[in-house]
Amino acid sequence: MAEDILLQDFFDDEVLEMIEKQSEYLQKLPIEPAVANPVYTNGQTEETKHVEEASSSVCLDDEELEMFVDQQKNCNTKKKTISDLRKWYGWCESVGECRKIAEIPPTELDRLLGHFFCKVRKSDDSLYEPDTLTSFQRSLDRHLTQELRKPYSIIRDTRFSSSREKLKAARKML
Repeated sequence: MAEDILLQDFFDDEVLEMIEKQSEYLQKLPIEPAVANPVYTNGQTEETKHVEEASSSVCLDDEELEMFVDQQKNCNTKKKTISDLRKWYGWCESVGECRKIAEIPPTELDRLLGHFFCKVRKSDDSLYEPDTLTSFQRSLDRHLTQELRKPYSIIRDTRFSSSREKLKAARKML
């Protein structure tokens, strides 16, 4: 049920298109053999020297620049975000919430997040560790702010103070 959730279930078409473009872009890049990475006297490595030379001679448009920034993000962070979103949508499905996270107004999202932090369980019905609950919050915030470009942060915005308090209480309980 929750395991059957696909990327299309929680990413907007715009984000899916960006992921597809990034994949196409990465496939076009030439693959160079690994070489030793000497460090120069100024602390610069061969790799950073080439990057600086390339960046000073190449003018990137906005889309290429965004793709470059996205490529620099840790692959494990992306995987964790997707995994946590699956957990979120699985939990939402279990409580009858069918909307995508982007479609939920901030006040309702704050309420849902508070319930999520207090009630979410592992597949064996045991509780998550406190740091895992916090990582759920950070993943959801990363998805909202960076991928969906929402103008609010569930970590910093005052509209989400109630869910932050519930997360704090859930962490103390554990």
